[in-house]
Amino acid sequence: MVAHSKEMIKSGERCGEIVNVPTFAIPEKGEFCLFIDVARSTFDSWLSVECLQNNEQLHYIATRVNDYIQSYQTKSGIVGLANPMLVARINNITETLNVQSNLTLNSLPLHINNNIIDLTESDYTILNTTVNKSELKLSE
Repeated sequence: MVAHSKEMIKSGERCGEIVNVPTFAIPEKGEFCLFIDVARSTFDSWLSVECLQNNEQLHYIATRVNDYIQSYQTKSGIVGLANPMLVARINNITETLNVQSNLTLNSLPLHINNNIIDLTESDYTILNTTVNKSELKLSE
């Protein structure tokens, strides 16, 4: 499906002129299901292991269509033809970031929640910003 977006010419004799630029719609599973006149749940069932056991050819075709759609959407998000956040949400793509920080505090009065923690006698290492209250010494 071809759509048109309005873009401004940025240089040359026609600089500043708004023109229609053809853009291509990114394929989507729901749109494909409308095209072949089946429910989305039916298409999803064709991707299941049960369908593979009962109708290998249908499973094969549905898997190829699904892979094509996901690949096209992902590439479109990478090159900027589609919003990468929407592509990730549609395809259940998540990015996990595991952050670990190590901080050693020596001889500092530390104020947490209106309490002063005395660190003069020992060194304390706080990992992943988790503090075990039983290990902390509160000064009075």
